[in-house]
Amino acid sequence: MPKIALYKYIVFFIVSLDVLKEPPHLHFTKTKKGRKYSGKIWLQSLEFERTADFKQHELNLVQKLVRKHQKQLIELFYKAEKGNIGKPIKLKSR
Repeated sequence: MPKIALYKYIVFFIVSLDVLKEPPHLHFTKTKKGRKYSGKIWLQSLEFERTADFKQHELNLVQKLVRKHQKQLIELFYKAEKGNIGKPIKLKSR
């Protein structure tokens, strides 16, 4: 599960097999809780597939971050599809 992006306590990552069979999306989790439960957001529509244990204000933040960096995150998704995973990028909310 390669990390794609980081923001404070939120880690965005890709599940390798998903890349081959699903449209662009990212999984996200809280670093302080590990990866036991993750949310999932579609990168084109910014809709959540699942939200895990994130509170509404945290989900709003996730959407804001993905919207702001959408183009770059989609590019990273397609790079991951080809096996080109680099260091995770650090996201900024402003």
